[in-house]
Formats: sequence, structure tokens, C-alpha cells
Amino acid sequence: MNQSIDQQLDEVEERLVRGELEYGNRSFLRPVAKVEREVHEELADLVGWLFVMWVQASQRAGVEGSTKQLRLNFIAGVRHRALRNDRSTAERTPTANAAICMDDLEILAVDLLQLGNQIRRRLHPIARAIEVARWMAPPRGRRGGGTDWRSSD
Repeated sequence: MNQSIDQQLDEVEERLVRGELEYGNRSFLRPVAKVEREVHEELADLVGWLFVMWVQASQRAGVEGSTKQLRLNFIAGVRHRALRNDRSTAERTPTANAAICMDDLEILAVDLLQLGNQIRRRLHPIARAIEVARWMAPPRGRRGGGTDWRSSD
């Protein structure tokens, strides 16, 4: 399913409204470092959801094992692909073959991990700058008062 940017932003807005109704504005009171950490955790959750789909595909492929063993297999497969930069099936159109779907999910996981690294690398300096800006902001006070930096006193 290919969504336009407008469709994706409508979905984001819907989730923000739902979150505001459910949780209020408490997130805006959290320290910037904790919000940054939340972004990191959400990125890991995305790969986790791919694991859920990978398990479903593995069951259809007849792969058996405990959830722990399947998790270890998924992590090992993704790690192997990442280290070898193996995207051999990325250009192939997915088929009803569950084993191929498992490969494709591992490739998507590598892609997500690489995107996550880009996001983390770019987000960290932004989060630090927000913290610095907090301390560099002019003091709040009435204009003309002794505590206002714009005061003419």
C-alpha cells in the first residue's frame, strides 16, 4: 500500500489527536532526553513488529521452535545480512512463498536499522540544542520590569 505524504500526515494527525485525548499533554513535560530515548525505543519496536510478521511467515513455512529460538534465528539472520550487506532479494517481488517473505522481512529489518541509525545520528544534536536553548532563552517577565532582558531600565 503506497500512501501519499498527505495520507501519511493525516494518519499522523489522527494518532496525535487520539494520543492527546488518551494521555493529555504530559509528553510535552518530559525532559528532552527522555523523549529522545522514546524515539530510540519506537525505532526498535518497528523492527520488533517485523519479527512478529517473520514468525507468522515462519509458521506458514513449517519452521518450528520456541519463540525464544525463533527470535534468536531472526536476530542472527538480520545481523548476518547487515554484516554482509546482503540484500539479494530486495529487488524481487514478494510471492506467496513464506520462506521468501522471511528473507524479505530480514532485509526490511536491516533497512529499518540503518534508517534508525540515521535518525539517531541526526536527532541527538537536535535534542542537545533544544536543551542548550532552554538555558539560553531570555528570562520570562513583564516587559519593562527588572527581570525582562528587553527592559529599558
